Amino acid sequence: MSKESLEINRLEVYKQIEKELNKTQADINNDIKIVKEWLKTQPHLPEIPEDRVIESFILFNKFSIERTKQKLDMYYTIRATIPEFFNKHPCSPEMVQHAKVSLIVPLPILANDQRRIVYSKFSEDFSPEAFNQENYLAQHFNNMELMIRGELFLGIHYICDCAGFKLGHVSKITPMGLKKTAVGMEKVFSSRVTSIYLINFHSYMETPLKFLKSVLPEKIRNRLHLCSDSTELFKAFPKKILPQDIGGEEKSVLTLAELWQQEFQNNKALFDKLMTIRVDESKRPTKLTNDDILGFHGNFKKLDVD
Repeated sequence: MSKESLEINRLEVYKQIEKELNKTQADINNDIKIVKEWLKTQPHLPEIPEDRVIESFILFNKFSIERTKQKLDMYYTIRATIPEFFNKHPCSPEMVQHAKVSLIVPLPILANDQRRIVYSKFSEDFSPEAFNQENYLAQHFNNMELMIRGELFLGIHYICDCAGFKLGHVSKITPMGLKKTAVGMEKVFSSRVTSIYLINFHSYMETPLKFLKSVLPEKIRNRLHLCSDSTELFKAFPKKILPQDIGGEEKSVLTLAELWQQEFQNNKALFDKLMTIRVDESKRPTKLTNDDILGFHGNFKKLDVD
């Protein structure tokens, strides 16, 4: 996408921000300055992130400065807490191979509400034996790393095409993995999930769906749509921004996944750094409070899911 197109899109996002949150670009710029000044007083954090990252966190937290501070702190802290999700380099041979059969891609064009659509599906030859839940969930977090540095957006619509999801895949999904994912998305990215569409849904997926619902906030559960086919998607989103796989006019999911993987390669240096940065707890001004899931200073406790 050209710089001119990106700037036009950015202006559209700002219009939506003013419509929904009654905030302007000047408000965002001012809040970025406030957050950066606070970051300078936090010696335990490994860096002051770029303005674009701070801007994303401000939007995810609807201009609450205090919540933005908390989420930015946790953005760095959680890397030592859930290393299986935050320490999986997308350019490693293991993750590259997994991404070839587990296709998870942000679609190029934003939805009309200026949210990003993230589309996922399994390739037909993705055997259950090769499925790794940690790699699959790490893909989502790696995607977020690029998304918060790329085109501005207000939230996410998730579309999961379940056609290639077999019973064997289901058996390898654990409640703890789902819970950690939900905690990571909430504690870091504020769960800015606008909707979740599960299309080509199979009856044998009811068990993992039960687990998923048990860890999602009620507001997110109410945004979950089960669809036997893709018909419902065309009521929610323009056909031109959906992939060819389901009758849309955008490139195929496989092609988009290959382009997205190239973005990871282009940003390899970023992930090289992210794999190593850690919080220095000895310099933290205020100790972390206890958390039911993360525990004190990020030690996971036993989790029971009914």
